[in-house]
Amino acid sequence: MSAPRVLPACSPLLAALLLTAALSGCEAVPHAAPLTAAETAAGAPAVFDGTLPLHPRPAQETLLTVPEIAATVSPSVVGVVAEGGAAVSYGSGILMSGDGFLVTNAHVISGAAALSVVTAAGEEYPATVVGSDRQSDLAVLKVEAEGLPAAVFGDSSACVPGEMAVAIGNPLSMELFGSVTAGILSAVDRRIVMEDRTMELLQTDAAINPGNSGGALVDGYGRVIGINSVKVTAGSYEGIGFAIPTAAAKPIIDDLLQFGYVPGRPAIGIVGEDVRGYYAAYFGVPQGVYLHSVTPGSGAAGKGLKTGDIVIGINGIRVESMAELNRVKADCHAGDVVTLRLWRQGTEFEVEVVLTEAGPEG
Repeated sequence: MSAPRVLPACSPLLAALLLTAALSGCEAVPHAAPLTAAETAAGAPAVFDGTLPLHPRPAQETLLTVPEIAATVSPSVVGVVAEGGAAVSYGSGILMSGDGFLVTNAHVISGAAALSVVTAAGEEYPATVVGSDRQSDLAVLKVEAEGLPAAVFGDSSACVPGEMAVAIGNPLSMELFGSVTAGILSAVDRRIVMEDRTMELLQTDAAINPGNSGGALVDGYGRVIGINSVKVTAGSYEGIGFAIPTAAAKPIIDDLLQFGYVPGRPAIGIVGEDVRGYYAAYFGVPQGVYLHSVTPGSGAAGKGLKTGDIVIGINGIRVESMAELNRVKADCHAGDVVTLRLWRQGTEFEVEVVLTEAGPEG
């Protein structure tokens, strides 16, 4: 086991599409009893057996206070330090077991050359990646330690709008380690487009800021019900934060623990980006997914697709973005045959593609 190092007390969507002029010619719930400290310790696994347990709610109606929730869960929320070259970024994570497995956001560790985890007690451990899944924005890390204070995870499918929600994490940097903010669940099934994918998330007005990513969203009974992921900051919007619900996270986490990736995810085998409305209007092309390249060995290889082709449909459904394309693809399985409709220099045509398994992410 690596010896912990005690720290001192204080110690950036896709690029715009670059099209050339040549393109013009040519994607009411029952309440639960509060958890005592002993019940919390007993409910969290000391050693992982390869699956994340979600604890159902009992039928009593007593809520914990925010200070009680903070005291119960804060020790289980850690800081994640990602080093990549000269850059260092910070995020949060949640201990899932006493032997050092933790969950965080995939975007927190993306591109990192080295990772470390800092506990609420100020101990720092080197961390390794067990598995990461960009589509769900989840990653599982491991530190070599024992006796860590793991959190109890609840079943978010029992949550309803209006109930208490407490966010715990490390906004901005380690200097604000263990910040606690409180609010309610504003929605429990909000569909949000994140770059090229659509996610169904918990919405809360508890403050979630950069650095909170990967931290815990906790219900009024001291159970983690979400992994904090996103905050809307554009325009005049405020008080809109999102978390990945545990009911959706559990199968992903279990796959990452067992395989290191999520098996069975379908892949078309193309690399592209959105042709947005203003580019489409300016260059006289349709909105869709501009094709940059085809992945060798994929179902799309050998189908005659070229750079500059624009995917405008799949299985008879019109698509104008990669997110829309992926939404249809997500309802398919590896081995299924899909029909892509494409545009090339004013002509539309279709090709059939056998979906392959996406496999581990690079």
